[in-house]
Amino acid sequence: MLSRIKKQRDEARATALAQEGGVAQMPANREPLAIIRLRKDLDNLDGICSKVTFPDANDLLRMQVTSDPPRPSIWHGGRFDFVLEFREDYPYEGPKVRYVGPNRIWHPNIEGSEFSSNEGGANGVRKTEWGVCLSFQTDWKPTFSLRDVIIMIELLFQDPNPDDPLHGTAKQAAQMMKDDPAGFKEKARRWMQGQYVA
Repeated sequence: MLSRIKKQRDEARATALAQEGGVAQMPANREPLAIIRLRKDLDNLDGICSKVTFPDANDLLRMQVTSDPPRPSIWHGGRFDFVLEFREDYPYEGPKVRYVGPNRIWHPNIEGSEFSSNEGGANGVRKTEWGVCLSFQTDWKPTFSLRDVIIMIELLFQDPNPDDPLHGTAKQAAQMMKDDPAGFKEKARRWMQGQYVA
């Protein structure tokens, strides 16, 4: 739909220029709106604690965000990497956010299962990335920026929400966070060290 609107806008500009005796030409090397917006967003990351890097310097639509939660977070001292993938229709569509490690995580809003299930429900392939529950993924607005996305990720470590967990291991973590906060904290610390105890 966005491309149709852009096409209609460009056709209207060309018609207006033709009526005025001008020639309508689009710049040959025009960057997509998503790239323009992301460049602007990258210049306004004040107040975030996370580090933003690009696995491929030529691809601004895919970035890694590394979070090191400050005190008093349960996860203080850990390192948590997320991959953000933006589509060319950003900012009209939000990014896809996935947790990629380096360790699994005991958290109600980040899925931490070791295996992905196949259709039969048995253990499948060992996972290397996990789902992340962020409110903007269902309530995205074009006014949200990269800074807003990163702050929402950082807030997962300051204010996890056990009342809106993801499925699987995250759901178990949410229940433990409600029923046994001290046990939850201990288990989260152990998982940060790669000690995945039941």
